Amino acid sequence: MNDTVYHEARSLYREYRQTHDKIGEEGAEAQFLQNQSNSFFLILVDHWRLYSVVRHFSGQNDKIEQGLRSACRVLSNEADVQQHEHDIGRAVDCFDELEREISGARDACQCILHAFIFIRTRNDLARRLIRASPLEFDTYLGYLLQALPFLSTKLTIHLSDMIFAMIEEQPEQAPRIRYELTRQRVLPGLITRMTAAYCADDYAEYLTGVFDAQPNWFLAQGPANAVLFQQIKDALFLDVQRANGNAPRLALSYRAIVGMICFFGVKLNDKDIQQCLDLLQNPPSKALLDFGLCLVLVTEQMIKQARLRLLLAELLKRRESDLPLLILSFFQGNKIAQVEQTIRSVMNMPLPIAKIGLYEMQNLFQTIAQVGN
Repeated sequence: MNDTVYHEARSLYREYRQTHDKIGEEGAEAQFLQNQSNSFFLILVDHWRLYSVVRHFSGQNDKIEQGLRSACRVLSNEADVQQHEHDIGRAVDCFDELEREISGARDACQCILHAFIFIRTRNDLARRLIRASPLEFDTYLGYLLQALPFLSTKLTIHLSDMIFAMIEEQPEQAPRIRYELTRQRVLPGLITRMTAAYCADDYAEYLTGVFDAQPNWFLAQGPANAVLFQQIKDALFLDVQRANGNAPRLALSYRAIVGMICFFGVKLNDKDIQQCLDLLQNPPSKALLDFGLCLVLVTEQMIKQARLRLLLAELLKRRESDLPLLILSFFQGNKIAQVEQTIRSVMNMPLPIAKIGLYEMQNLFQTIAQVGN
């Protein structure tokens, strides 16, 4: 778009708004939109329609969605968005400036970002905004998050998709944005997507930090994120392999793994289980032996009984830690709740623990103890 087209569009928009205020929308459209060749002006008019609907039906999402279905000539069409990529990136700031001049409005940009959430081209629009105005990332993110308390579950997913599209344009922003969302305790599904895609260097640190501090808000994950948690789990076990006996690093990784098992039902494969058993057979420290035993207690149903029986029999004979015998004493006294509390205490996390698995472990512990006697 050359400067002549740009300035012509601004002049046309001022005239359109003046006419709209005098004779209404229908008359203004008949006068200005028929056979109109200035595409940037048409984009500005789309912005006006979006702005008008969002302001008129503020907080009424059903009416906003209905009002926006036929509001756009350009912005709701994927082909047009691609064709006018540079114009669209420039239009939000131009529209905001014009409305400040014409009506004194101070919320035009905020309303436009809110309106984009309802449009099917929302992700493409978000990308183009960031490409055109990379320094406005925080401003646009702030406007989107201001809409969050008023959104339905479906619209919250749309909002998350928009923010993720913005981060795809500036991946270096992911750790900082993740921190801010975590501080506000919002959009946990988006946080998981960002963590899996752009924050692979601190899986264990981040997850244990969340699990340690009242993690209920983080549990609202969409079904699609189950695959991401499995990917993160695989990466954590790879970290375990690379730790080379580094006890603090191993402890951090295993705490994150136990948290993912208990909070999100992450499954271990045979290779993962073998790594856990290897850790218990030759633990670098007492703490890691205790962590390994807790991991076994919460994953009992994933381990073959014969292997588990041999492992537990060996643990009960060892003296590096008194935890195996303590757990046995609780099981013998039918104190399942104390077993749960002990696991939470050792792992230092408020873990939800499936009782059915502990009942199976109780039978196994007692059988081993009887054989030993």
